[in-house]
Amino acid sequence: ATPMGAALVDIRDYLDANPGEFLVVIVQDQTSPEDTIREFEVADLAQRAYAHPPGEPWPTLGELLDDGKQLLVLAEHDAGGADWYQPAFDVLQETALTATQADFACTPGRGDAANPLFLLNHWLPRRPALPSDALEVNAADVLLERARRCAADRGDVPNIVAVDFYDAGDLFTSVDALNGLPGEDEAP
Repeated sequence: ATPMGAALVDIRDYLDANPGEFLVVIVQDQTSPEDTIREFEVADLAQRAYAHPPGEPWPTLGELLDDGKQLLVLAEHDAGGADWYQPAFDVLQETALTATQADFACTPGRGDAANPLFLLNHWLPRRPALPSDALEVNAADVLLERARRCAADRGDVPNIVAVDFYDAGDLFTSVDALNGLPGEDEAP
C-alpha cells in the first residue's frame, strides 16, 4: 500500500498540473481524523478542500474551481477536526456494494436517499479485483446503461462513479455521455 502522505503529494502534483480538475477523496478509517487532517495540511491540500456549510445549496464545479477548491474530502465513518473533513454519508447516497454482474441493481446502500450527492459503486465483488472483469463491466454499454437506469430509479444522476481499474473500459466516455458532453468516442 502507498503511504497516505505520498499519495497526497501525488494528488497535489496532479491538481497543480490540472487546475480545472476536482477530486473527491473518501478516506477509510484506518487513520484518525487528526492524522488525516495533519497529512492533508503537510501535503498543502487543506486549503484546496471544500467545506460545505450545512443546509446551504451546493456550488457548481465551476464555482468551486473559481474559489480555488479542488477537493471534497470525506471520511467513511469518523470525521471532524476541520470544517472541510466531513462524514461521507452525511452528504452521499450510494448504491449497494454487493451488486453482481447478473443484476447490477440500483439498490440503495449507505446514506440517506435525500443526500445531495449520488455515488454509483460499479464493480464486481470479486477480490482481488481483476482487470479482465473491469474491461467487461466498465464497457460503455454496461456502465452507461446502469448509470442511466439508476438515475431513473433514484431520481438523481450519479455525481460520482466508482470503478475498479479506471483505465480499463469506457469510464470517461460513459461519464461524459452521462453529463451530456461529447466524448472522444460517442458512447451508446
